Order: sequence, then C-alpha cells, then structure tokens
Amino acid sequence: MKYFSDIVTKSIHTKELPLVIYADKGYCEEPNGDYLSMNGMGDGIMRKNQINAVLTEAEIQRNKEISKLRCNIVSTLGSRINIMEPGRRGSPPLSKSTGIISAPPWPSTSSVLS
Repeated sequence: MKYFSDIVTKSIHTKELPLVIYADKGYCEEPNGDYLSMNGMGDGIMRKNQINAVLTEAEIQRNKEISKLRCNIVSTLGSRINIMEPGRRGSPPLSKSTGIISAPPWPSTSSVLS
C-alpha cells in the first residue's frame, strides 16, 4: 500500500520543498492535509463530498482551478512520454499514475489555495 507521505517524498526531485502539492480527490483526507501543513507545503488536494457534508460553491470553484492546473501538467507529461517513447500509445496504466503533482503554484492560484 502506498502512503501519501511516501509518494510526496519520492516526487520531490530538488533540494527545496515544493510550494504546493496538487493531488486528485483520492487523497482528500485530513491526515494528508496535516502532513502538508506540518512540512510547510501548500494544500492543493481537490476536495470531495463527504457523507455528512456537501461541497460549498467556493470548494467547487477551487476544485475547478486545481483541475485546470493538473490537466495542463498531466498533458505536458503525456506529450513528453510520447516523444520519448514514440511506439507507445495512450496514457500509462493507472497503477503507474499516482495522481500527485508537486509543482510551484501559478500566479492565478494564490487566491484559490488560500
């Protein structure tokens, strides 16, 4: 079983910590957000509905903004894979995809993530 902290640690490729960790709804749990805040990284994890709570309009808008950023990054990574492995078609299997992206925030996200 892969743990959020292990995946985040292995996705950091520089000596400096990323400012924000973007992740899909599969990582929307309180311990994951706590891990990021304890280590000084911004929480870019998309939110999902809970059994006892529905997303607010602000959370829905936040998810859309994060989704746009993640889409650009994932499509860029996908095109790089196609260039490096031209015989391969389609995206990698889900088992190879973690859904976590560590990247610096774009200027437009500062209001969304705060």
